[in-house]
Amino acid sequence: MQTCGQGTIFFHGDVGEDDSRCHLAASSALLARIEAQRAICDSADRELHRKYEQGDDLKLQNILFPDYQEPNEG
Repeated sequence: MQTCGQGTIFFHGDVGEDDSRCHLAASSALLARIEAQRAICDSADRELHRKYEQGDDLKLQNILFPDYQEPNEG
């Protein structure tokens, strides 16, 4: 009996086979975490890009019409 990673227990006679299964389980878990983190980063990147595009639009408007002021209401 051998434990692996987060407490998973494997029952096999061959220690080399156990090590291989342990490494496979660990790499599968790491790959899943990396994929999840990448999805989070991609989403944040899209949001940041959208916000910067909005900021660039405002800067461009200010360059093209530097003296423009919103009309006062009232």
